[in-house]
Amino acid sequence: MDQIFNELSVSACYPNKYAAQVGMDSAIDVSLSLSKHGMSNNIRTTSDFKERLLANEYSVADWSRDKTGNKDKRRHFLTYATKSPYIENYYDEKEQNEKLFEFRFEQKIALGLGLAYLWNTSSISLDGDSRFINGHVVLSEYRVIEDKESINDIFVFTFSKTEQVEAHKDSIKDSLYSIINCGSDIIRNAKEMLPFLSFCPKAIDQIKGLWGSEQFFPEVLNHLFILNDSMREWSGGSYTPNLDFSTESPSTMSNKEYAQKRTFVCNDNIERQFRFHSKIKSANKRIYFFPQVENKLVHIGYVGDHLPTTKFPT
Repeated sequence: MDQIFNELSVSACYPNKYAAQVGMDSAIDVSLSLSKHGMSNNIRTTSDFKERLLANEYSVADWSRDKTGNKDKRRHFLTYATKSPYIENYYDEKEQNEKLFEFRFEQKIALGLGLAYLWNTSSISLDGDSRFINGHVVLSEYRVIEDKESINDIFVFTFSKTEQVEAHKDSIKDSLYSIINCGSDIIRNAKEMLPFLSFCPKAIDQIKGLWGSEQFFPEVLNHLFILNDSMREWSGGSYTPNLDFSTESPSTMSNKEYAQKRTFVCNDNIERQFRFHSKIKSANKRIYFFPQVENKLVHIGYVGDHLPTTKFPT
């Protein structure tokens, strides 16, 4: 899921270009934090975003050319933002032309905040505009249904500080869950949503075979997110994800047949024996994983039925 920049917060809200540079750095930190929690690096902006003012006579375009700011953050922003498709492109053309719906904040059209609502996600705001620093805003949604106009107040998250992202990380995860409807969606979005996991070919085939209607599907998704987040937060010592998992017994792994069933080829073309597995007890399913802490990576080898052991051979 792409990120969205609230264009209304780019309102000449800083006293000078130096404060504007600090403010843009802070907004980029928010973007990086959202990426860390599984959102795409891409930042959607309005088509006029570069012409909007950060301070009097200092636009986003001026900032993008200013060599006195943080060049790494500027490069990151220009790589992932201010490019098409723009926020306007995501609004349905027919509804936009016929004015069937519209979002406003303090009577101003709110494209970014409105798109965040439609996508059930959050937006990024500059911290120089006091209207957007509390982590959320209330929009007015105008809709025309059968020639009758209705106006509703709606709640939208908008973050200007990294602490706000951390405080609402569960909501961010919920919004990401909402775009996952089947196993193929997991694999398609894995690079952005689960960057600390590497799916072996066997696991990819198994996950793609999930329709999403399985009773245990939400648990598979939750286990994968926990495995990813645990590796992201790992800073030393043993890797212990916060879920129900265990290690195969020596007797099972010494059995040639059973050991082979737990041996999978990883994406680096190395064949590994997977001893750790998480347990989805409600459906007797297992996710076999191999933590490679030196690379901050978790290989996912198998997602499926309970494999035979010496204690439970069938």
